[in-house]
Parts: sequence; structure tokens; C-alpha cells
Amino acid sequence: METYFEGEEDAGAVFLGVGLAALAAGSGLAASGDESRTAFHAAWPTLTVGLVQSLAGVILLARSQGQLAERRGRIAADPAEFLRVESERLDGIHGDVTALIWIEVALVAVSAGLVAGGMAHDLDPMTGVGYGLGAQSVAMLLFDLAVSDRADRYRAGMAGRRTP
Repeated sequence: METYFEGEEDAGAVFLGVGLAALAAGSGLAASGDESRTAFHAAWPTLTVGLVQSLAGVILLARSQGQLAERRGRIAADPAEFLRVESERLDGIHGDVTALIWIEVALVAVSAGLVAGGMAHDLDPMTGVGYGLGAQSVAMLLFDLAVSDRADRYRAGMAGRRTP
């Protein structure tokens, strides 16, 4: 349990850092100012997803601070109820993260299509959006695969236990 929630806190810091880096990169791309350049158009998905990543990082950091202490209190009060509630919560997280992973895989495919189509038809806006969306989608996919792995290990550790 400790490893899982320490991982949540670490994930929040990583998410915030990646989001801030994406905001900086997107700002630099947008500052190029030349709307005919592929890089200019890569800025918009980079900025959008970077903002989402930054906000998610802040939320994860704020939320994870008290989660471990709160769960220790629930274990002390009623270990069986803790296992039941925590198992249900982890099942929900598993479903949510699995859905996100498939969405991100689809976004990577869409991005590849945008880049290929944009290059084939010499459409810099299409190519740029594809590059920006693709880079961010791959980053999110890798992050969510790590989240899924951490949650699965926590779930496996809880399976079959009567008390945590």
C-alpha cells in the first residue's frame, strides 16, 4: 500500500513536470509565429495536453498527500471493510486506466494518419497537429501503462488477504 501511494505522489510530480515541459515546448512552437510551418501547428495539441497534464499533476500531488494516512485509519477501524472498499476502488481504476490506454492507442493511430495525410498532401497544419498530438499521446500512453502496472501490483498484493 505504501509503495502504491508513494508512486501516486511521484506520478503527480512527473505529470506536473511533463506538463510544464509540454507547455514550454508548445509556447516555443507557437512563438515561431509562422502559420505555414508545421512546428507552429504542433504547438496547439502540445499546449492543450500540456495544460491537462499540469492540472492532473497538481491534483495527484494534492490528493496523494493524505491518502496513505487516511487508509491506515480505515485499516485500524475495520480491516475487512477497508479491503472491500479498496478492492472496489482499484477495480474502478483498472477499468478507467484500461479505457484511457485504448483511447491513447487510438490517438497515436490518428496522429500517424494526420502526419501521413498532411505530408502526402503538403498540408503543414495537418502534419503539425499530427506531430503534436502524437508526441503527447505517446507520453500519456507510457504514463498510463506505468499507472496500470502499479495499480495491478497493488491489487495483486491485496488479493487473498484478510487484512492488509
